[in-house]
Amino acid sequence: MCFITNLSLEAFLDHLAALEIKILQSPVERTGAVGKIRSVYFRDPDGNLLEVSTYEIN
Repeated sequence: MCFITNLSLEAFLDHLAALEIKILQSPVERTGAVGKIRSVYFRDPDGNLLEVSTYEIN
């Protein structure tokens, strides 16, 4: 499941670090529905893979 955030990826990574959530991959550059995104991957408490992304501003 992928979520888009308006936060910078760095701010979101800081938030995850404060919650002691293990990051699997970051930053990863991908192509989203409307342009380039940068993503971070981690698992929820049930083990589901989650992706949080932010669109790159040109």
